Amino acid sequence: MMEASKAEKKGWALSKKGNKVDKKALADAGMEVGKVNAALKKHFEGVGATMSKEWAERAGSRGAAVLAAYK
Repeated sequence: MMEASKAEKKGWALSKKGNKVDKKALADAGMEVGKVNAALKKHFEGVGATMSKEWAERAGSRGAAVLAAYK
């Protein structure tokens, strides 16, 4: 279990580093990179909720259990 914890930490660190590099590349190419505004975030959350609900309805009890584990 200790190795899994180390791998998870390493994975998150690599992801964060990659995210910074990607944002810099976008900014260097002239794209404005900023935070998502509240309205867009709310919209995405609504889309995600709809998609989760629809998937859970098709996946049955086993799918609902998967979603419950990640909420």
